[in-house]
Amino acid sequence: RAEANAVVTRRRIRRRARGHNVRGGVARAGNGGQRAEVCERVGYGAIWHGQKSFNGVAILARDAQPVETQRGLAGDPEDEQSRYLEADVHGVRVATIYLPNGNPLPGPKFDYKLRWMKRLRARAAELMHAEIPAVLAGLNSQVTNTAGAKTFGANLGVSYRLPITDAWALTPGLGYGITGSIDLGSAAAMMAASLTSQYSMKLGGYDVSIGNMAGLYQSSKLSGGSYSFDPGIRNTVFRNGVMASFPATLMGRSVAYETSYIHTLYTGTSLYSNQYHEIGLTVGTNKGGGVASSYLRAGITLLQGEKDVKGVRFNLGYWF
Repeated sequence: RAEANAVVTRRRIRRRARGHNVRGGVARAGNGGQRAEVCERVGYGAIWHGQKSFNGVAILARDAQPVETQRGLAGDPEDEQSRYLEADVHGVRVATIYLPNGNPLPGPKFDYKLRWMKRLRARAAELMHAEIPAVLAGLNSQVTNTAGAKTFGANLGVSYRLPITDAWALTPGLGYGITGSIDLGSAAAMMAASLTSQYSMKLGGYDVSIGNMAGLYQSSKLSGGSYSFDPGIRNTVFRNGVMASFPATLMGRSVAYETSYIHTLYTGTSLYSNQYHEIGLTVGTNKGGGVASSYLRAGITLLQGEKDVKGVRFNLGYWF
């Protein structure tokens, strides 16, 4: 495509502005005169803000010339990176962004990203207060550690553990959750359905349990006022693990220590990390070899996933 060769070298995002085709994307510096000529030949007006071999943004409009209103974000006179461009097209203010990636973390690049996002939020607030039709679009690249950004969530789940025998139980479950972040400007709702199988056996003086779970997780649209958002996530999740239980006595009471290993695999929508490994240690009342009795457990789990994802989780639960 001529436009791709001329201006948009990585990705583009289409937006409709009053029936007219408007495009924003990532651009690189080069022969500006040649680019303008090629774009005009295929029916587009274009402006761009680029750097040689590095960052850049561009706006193209069908049968119109974008009227530039701002180049770069205010607030840092020493910022030379080409990451923001804004123009009027057919009565709509169009802004295209190339969000800094921020890697590695921690480091100066991540600090720059946080400062840049703060300046972007300030500009977005100005556009909202101006009460003009506006679209912000572009390439959004994130890392998982939000370094101070607050995220809120609420989840509701229900499951029913159905003993098939004293050694084997099936647990179907349903869940619905909402999570969002004002700092990150995003929110989503998630629906879940799962089926878990647990089989326990005695090996000598120890109990060994094998667990297998298959679940379907899908996001749904979350609306508030005139805004709505759906990240379009649909995943099938498989969790398989093994746990060994060792009976002991603690303060004169019969307890059990448990060690476990769990592997989780996500298929479907590509995530930042598509699989995890978990190693856990818990202690609680001795539930014996069967899965039908009730018991109380507390412990800690260490998690490691792709792309150097690491985590620690503390667990407290009562099964009945």
